[in-house]
Amino acid sequence: MAEIAHPAVFLEVAGFLIKTAEKEILYGAKPSLTKWKGKATAFKIQLFEELGRYARRQFPFNHTVKDGQATIQWWEDIACEGSENAQVLPVCH
Repeated sequence: MAEIAHPAVFLEVAGFLIKTAEKEILYGAKPSLTKWKGKATAFKIQLFEELGRYARRQFPFNHTVKDGQATIQWWEDIACEGSENAQVLPVCH
């Protein structure tokens, strides 16, 4: 958790995202999440890696929001849903 400004908040957010994603993984229709069914450990590792990169403002989460760009558009355009570095967070927004 080096370089993460607020580790306690980081863990709270990670826990929330895990609980939120769990039902979608088990019962949902989004292939980008259902592919993790039966792979809880791998999902958690991926989530923590991505959330860590996001918290540290590392690729692909280091791009700034352009003037007038909606946050949802940033996730869709910049965070690259389906990218190896952003498999979980963009679909949990």
